Amino acid sequence: MDMFDDTKDTPEIKEPQSPATKKEGGEALAPVETKPVEIKKAPSSDHAYVNLANKFRPQGFEEVIGQEGISKTLSKAIELGRIAHAYMFYGPRGCGKTTTARILAKALNCTGTKENRATASPCGKCPQCIEISKSSDLDVLELDAASNTQVEKIREAIIDTVALASVRDRYKIFILDEVHMLSASSFNALLKTIEEPPSHVVFILATTERHKVPATILSRCQSFRFKPISHEDISARLQHIAKSEDVSLSDDAAELIARNSGGALRDALVLMDRAISFVGTKITGENLNEMLGVMPKEIIRDSIISIINKDSKNLHDIFNNLKKEGYDAHSYLKDLRNVLGDLFYFSLGTTKEPLENSKEITAKVSSGYLADLTRKITALLSEMKNTDLPFLAVETGIFTIMNSSLDIEKFVKRLESLETSTAKNGDDTKPQETVAKPVAEPVKYEAKEQEVQPTPQVKETPVTYEAKPENVSNTGSASMMNFQPMPAMEPQKQQTTATMTIEKTDIGVGIKTTINSIQKEAVETPEDDKTVWKKMLINFSQTNPFLHEMMTKCSAEFKEGNKWQLSFNDNFYKETAERREKDFQNFAKKVSGQNINFQFILNPNKPSVEANKQIKNTIEENSSKDSFSKEQPFVDNMEILASANPVEDIEVSQDVKDILDIIPGKVIN
Repeated sequence: MDMFDDTKDTPEIKEPQSPATKKEGGEALAPVETKPVEIKKAPSSDHAYVNLANKFRPQGFEEVIGQEGISKTLSKAIELGRIAHAYMFYGPRGCGKTTTARILAKALNCTGTKENRATASPCGKCPQCIEISKSSDLDVLELDAASNTQVEKIREAIIDTVALASVRDRYKIFILDEVHMLSASSFNALLKTIEEPPSHVVFILATTERHKVPATILSRCQSFRFKPISHEDISARLQHIAKSEDVSLSDDAAELIARNSGGALRDALVLMDRAISFVGTKITGENLNEMLGVMPKEIIRDSIISIINKDSKNLHDIFNNLKKEGYDAHSYLKDLRNVLGDLFYFSLGTTKEPLENSKEITAKVSSGYLADLTRKITALLSEMKNTDLPFLAVETGIFTIMNSSLDIEKFVKRLESLETSTAKNGDDTKPQETVAKPVAEPVKYEAKEQEVQPTPQVKETPVTYEAKPENVSNTGSASMMNFQPMPAMEPQKQQTTATMTIEKTDIGVGIKTTINSIQKEAVETPEDDKTVWKKMLINFSQTNPFLHEMMTKCSAEFKEGNKWQLSFNDNFYKETAERREKDFQNFAKKVSGQNINFQFILNPNKPSVEANKQIKNTIEENSSKDSFSKEQPFVDNMEILASANPVEDIEVSQDVKDILDIIPGKVIN
C-alpha cells in the first residue's frame, strides 16, 4: 500500500446527475454530491480588550476625582457663558489634564440637550460626545507637541486652519498635549494666534512642566494647576472599579497600589490591570509585594533601627541579605526614604503608624533627626542615577549618613535638663549626674576646687589658708575660685571638693558635675589678715589681672581696727589703687566678712615684696602646667609701662586728665 495514498481520508466527490459525465471510452460516471464549507469569522472588534485606564476614563466633570476646584470653576464658567479663548492645564502625570480637556470639549460642543448652547453636563450620547471620546471628531484636534515640535508642522496644523470655520461643531478646539516640548520658533509662531483667535476657536494646552512654557504664552491663558491625587481617593476609586469588574481587592492591596502610583490615578489603574493578569481576580497585599518586588517591611524596620543605633555590623548583614535575595538597590533606598518620611510625620502626630514598632523608634530620636535622614537619603537617590555599582553606592552612602548625622535636637534637650537640674541643686552636697551616655571611653579633664568656710574670728590662734597654685588655671573661668562670706558664729567641720568632668561621646560633649563631701578636722578659728590677703592675690590672678598686678607692686601692713596700709614706690600705682579702692573693699569683705579700711601711701623706699613675687611666680608656673593652652589671655600692661620712660612734670590738657580719671593710665614718652 502506498504510504501517500490518502484516498480513504478524502471525502468522495460526486458530480451532479445531470448532465452526466462520460469517460473517454463512453462509459458514464456517477453524479457527485457536494457539501457546504463552514467559514469561521474573526472575533468582532466590539469585544476587543480595553485596559482599565481607558475603560473607566471619566466622561463628566463630576467623575473627575481630586480636582474638584477645577471642575467647579469650568462648570460655572460654561453656565455663565464666560468661555476663555485659551486654557493652560499643568500638573503631574496621570492626574486628569487630558481627560478634563476632552470633557471641556464635549461640554462646549454637546448637542444632546434641549438648549442650543454649551452645557456643563454633556450628555455623552450625541455624535459630538461620542466622537470626542474616541478622538475622532474633525473639529476637535488633539496634537502631541512632542511629535510636532517644528514650526512648519504647527503652521500647517494650526495657524493655516484656525481661520476656517468648523465642519459641524459649535467650537473648533485645539488640544496641545505636552506643549512645553514645542520649539522657541513654534511658540513665537503660535503667540499671536493664541492671543487673538477667532471667536469659534478654543485652545487647551496641557503640560507637566509649566516652567518651560514662555511667559508670553502663559499670560494669554487661564492657568489651572492639577494636583496629585491623594492615596485615599485613589484607594476608594480602585475599590469601586474592582467591584464593577468582579475583582476582590483587599484594603492593604489597594493602599499599596495607591502608594506606588505617585498620586497618578492612571498609573494606579495600570498597576491594578497588571495585578489582575498576574494573580487573577483575588488581589492581596502579599501577591502585590511579590509582583512589584516591594521590600519587606521587616528589612526596612531593621535598617532604620541599625542606622539610629549606629550598628554597622547589623547594617552590613542586611545589605548582604539584599544581594542574596536579588532585591533592587534603588527600590530599597526609595522604600527606606518613604518609611523614614512616614515616621517623621508619625512623630509629629499627623499620620498613622507606618511600622509595628514605630512608637519605640520615634521615642529614641527627635523629629528633626528623622527629617535630616529623609533629606540626606533623598539626595543619595539623585546620586544613584549614574552609578554602575548600585549596592556599593547605596551601602557606602548609608554608612556615611549614619556616621555624620547627629540628633542635635535631643542633645540640646539633654543639656537644658542638665542646666535646670544644676540650677535647682546648686547648694546640695549630694552627688549629681546628668550626662549623655558615652559610647567610647570618655576623655576626662578634672579641675578640683577647695573651699574652706571660716569660723568666728579668734585672733589668738590664727589659721593661715595656704593657697594651692595648682588649683588655679589660666583658662579664663572666673568661677574657679569662689569664696563664700564668713558666717557670724558657725564652726566648719568639712571640706568640699567639686569635680567637673568633660566627656566626649558619639553625639557631642557631655558635662558631669559631682560634688563630694570629705570630712576634715574642725577648724574653730578664723583666718588672719595675711590669709585674706593671699586669697585676694590668688583670686585676682584669675578674675582681675589688673588688680593682681597692683597687689604685687605694693607692700601691705596690717594694723589694728581692720586697717590695711598699702605702700607704693610709684605715684601712678598709688593713684590707680585709690580709684579701685571699692574693688579691694568689696572682695576683702566677701572673704573675711568684715569691712576693711584701705590706706594707700607713696613710699619711695618701699619694703621688700619678695613674698608677693614668690606667690605670683608660683601661681604662674603651676597654672601653665594645668591649663589647656600655654597662651596667656592677657597682656601684661604693667611691664610695658615699667619699661617706658616716665615723665614726671609733663603738662597735659584737661581732656587728657578727664580720660585718666576714667581709664587708668600714665603719660609716657
